[in-house]
Amino acid sequence: ALNHFLPHRLAGIEVYTFNLALSLQNAGAEVAVLIPFFGQIQNDDYYFKSIRVIRYAENSISSRKMIMGKIVPQGLAAFVAILEAERPAVVHFQELSAGRGVSLFHVQAVAAMGIKSILTCHLSTYTCQTGNLVYKDERLCDGIIRVQECTACAYHARGIHGTRSSLLQSASKLLYATGINTTHFNSGLGTALGFPFVVDKKKQELMQLADLCSRIVVLTHWYKKILESNGVPADKIQYCAQGLTGKIITANSIKSSLPIKIVFLGRVSKYKGLHLLLEAFQTLPVSKISLTIYGPVTEDEYGKSCREQSAKMGNVFWKGTIASEKVVEMLSEYDLLCLPSTFSEMSPLVIQEAYAAGIPVLASNVYGNAEQVQDGVNGWLFDFKSVDSLKQKLEMLIAQPGRIDDAKKNIPVTRSFDEIAAELLEMYNEVL
Repeated sequence: ALNHFLPHRLAGIEVYTFNLALSLQNAGAEVAVLIPFFGQIQNDDYYFKSIRVIRYAENSISSRKMIMGKIVPQGLAAFVAILEAERPAVVHFQELSAGRGVSLFHVQAVAAMGIKSILTCHLSTYTCQTGNLVYKDERLCDGIIRVQECTACAYHARGIHGTRSSLLQSASKLLYATGINTTHFNSGLGTALGFPFVVDKKKQELMQLADLCSRIVVLTHWYKKILESNGVPADKIQYCAQGLTGKIITANSIKSSLPIKIVFLGRVSKYKGLHLLLEAFQTLPVSKISLTIYGPVTEDEYGKSCREQSAKMGNVFWKGTIASEKVVEMLSEYDLLCLPSTFSEMSPLVIQEAYAAGIPVLASNVYGNAEQVQDGVNGWLFDFKSVDSLKQKLEMLIAQPGRIDDAKKNIPVTRSFDEIAAELLEMYNEVL
């Protein structure tokens, strides 16, 4: 169960779910994908390749109360009716969200039916109000839910700074201490003043998920630690590392030489940090290093800013999007992948794709990157959001391109989705 699926949306969770479903099916399991059919009053189903996709009617009108979890979405009844007809042994939730999508209400409904449920955490939103794990856009957060700190960070993320933020924090703290929950007022001000209750609710919901789900699957060790730090029992958490399908190049024998060919692959957004990479490139010698950008060319302010930033740089090339099945082969043509994320990604698939292509990775030192990249071994890490640190790493590689070849020798073996499916099938049998 998740909120969207292929071919209507192509993103990380959808691709992961498809590959998992396919591998489970190949291993002999009967698999169906269940998603909301937003804006519709009748159920629907279709096949994507060999995977059956069921869409349950979800005609709710999104509202503040629904996003706050105070109103049950109308589609929940259709969701339950489909489960009653299908009678699955396990419902594996790939994402939960606020509002009219698949949510805690759906997990509660599955539990009430006596069906085992699993949740995979693809994002940190289960413990972080902003989903970035960056406190006030300044430093990495330890991920522990603390009412006052999380409230202050949430205000900052919403553009509330200075005196306004201080006043709101003081007022919200007093209201929280006296038990006055202003989120019931169903207004922007009421939500802002009642934000400590929103944070407290997130902690309560995490504990509910830990109680309702037979297992919570994590893709990384670092997020397992964060869940445990927030009180989720260790025996409820199952670690299952990320994997790949398709072509894997076991060794990349192309010798690195000047100019060093850097590749960026991903969304053109501030969270992926392309602006940091472009800024670092501005003073690097054009003849000794190049950057090729693969990603959707957006027309928003950020996308336009990046294109303007690179317009006069003769060593920066925009290539647009690329089909997923061609990514590994494309990456193998470059010396190095750069992933300058400005938030803590869970377990970036693009790092696995780079390793499958036999090339090392230069990435920002955030949790999801640092778990996969060993600095100076199979790649390099630069200081979080630091253009100077990134530039120093690039200058070092220009001066010593042979270090890229040394890093290639230490690239880890990439897992397949068949391995992931085998692990999860074993887990399903254990919980049953």
